[in-house]
Amino acid sequence: MADLKRNDIVKINQLLEIFPVILILGVRQCGKTTLAKQARPQWKYFNLENISDFDFINDNSIPFGIVINNANEVRMLNEKIIQIPAVLI
Repeated sequence: MADLKRNDIVKINQLLEIFPVILILGVRQCGKTTLAKQARPQWKYFNLENISDFDFINDNSIPFGIVINNANEVRMLNEKIIQIPAVLI
């Protein structure tokens, strides 16, 4: 299992060199957040179910890479999200 995660992290890194935003899909509790945090530990993590995180993402210019959990809420965000490096979960 550890080899699989390492391969996934390599793939995430490759995709982020090409695309500014990637989406990690999977069933509940399968390790999407863990994988994203392992792939980009230096990035700020936001959970859109947390209202303060949602407000911060929606109201501010974000000049850094981010990991967004509960990305089903992204439809409510404006187009600025595609202008920064991001991993959506």
